[in-house]
Amino acid sequence: MPDGEARRVVCSDARDRLVASIVVRAFAGSLGFPPRACLELAIAAAELASNAVRHGGGGVLEVRVLRDGARVGVELACSDEGQGIPDPDAAVRDGWSRGRALGPDDPWHEGLGRGLGAVSRAVDELMFVPAREGRHVVRARRWIPRSRA
Repeated sequence: MPDGEARRVVCSDARDRLVASIVVRAFAGSLGFPPRACLELAIAAAELASNAVRHGGGGVLEVRVLRDGARVGVELACSDEGQGIPDPDAAVRDGWSRGRALGPDDPWHEGLGRGLGAVSRAVDELMFVPAREGRHVVRARRWIPRSRA
């Protein structure tokens, strides 16, 4: 895959999480990621797309090739116009959603608060970029493991 090649998924409906998952899994596979890593990246993409729809009123997920010397990886960048994530450290803890810890009385259909935790476990780098031009961005990067000689 040539440098700079990317894919873009508009996330306006909960079903778009499936599209994002399929696109990212295929993209990662085309770069040579192992099957398990492709699946983990697909889960991360689905969670980011779901959050963009649920918390940001919709958004865009972009996946692109990363190159750093001999290293090759992918970056998922999901942007939306939501409120942003006030406490990123808390947001990646399981059981945390909408800026607070979820309790047993919270309705399960509003989420379990495990999405960003799953994303953080699936990638090597996770960054929360403050709003630019009204859009908040979550960037997730994963590198293909170097082969052992």
